[in-house]
Amino acid sequence: MKHIYKINKWWIITTIALYFTFWGGILFQILLGILQLISFSIYIANWSKIKPSIKSFLYIYGIITSLLIALLFSRLNESVFIVWVISGGVAFYFLYITYQQNKFLSREL
Repeated sequence: MKHIYKINKWWIITTIALYFTFWGGILFQILLGILQLISFSIYIANWSKIKPSIKSFLYIYGIITSLLIALLFSRLNESVFIVWVISGGVAFYFLYITYQQNKFLSREL
């Protein structure tokens, strides 16, 4: 669980770098989203080890992500663009969550 922040940080940096090719960034953002959902699942599975103040951030992340996934499958023409733009911000929000949790775990050791 302590490596989630580093992995997430490098995937975000790689995604940003690949946006210079445009299509590479879009495709990598999809993979970044999948990685973050897996990381979120790891946090949920280790709920007792999560810093109490970060749990509320994870609730918010889960709600926003669920709404984005529902919007993506709503079949609205604009939904793909909306999800694409908002998910970039959500990716940075999750990076902040992983950073805070990483700091908390570092202090415990």
